[in-house]
Amino acid sequence: MNPATATFFVLYGLIAIAYVVISIVFFYHIGRYSYLGDASKRIFLLYTMFGVSIITVTFIFMILNHIVS
Repeated sequence: MNPATATFFVLYGLIAIAYVVISIVFFYHIGRYSYLGDASKRIFLLYTMFGVSIITVTFIFMILNHIVS
């Protein structure tokens, strides 16, 4: 693995961790101060599933790109 690829994987990891931390803070504040009830729980679930799927698919594509090139 060359230095550019390693740097890219490290940056991807940092961005993914930052996304998770921001999501936790977001969910905490919305959950604490939300008065929407059950509707907000569905939106939280969709947001979480969307974010996790983007992180997973991007990681798979990065691995495939590294293998192909």
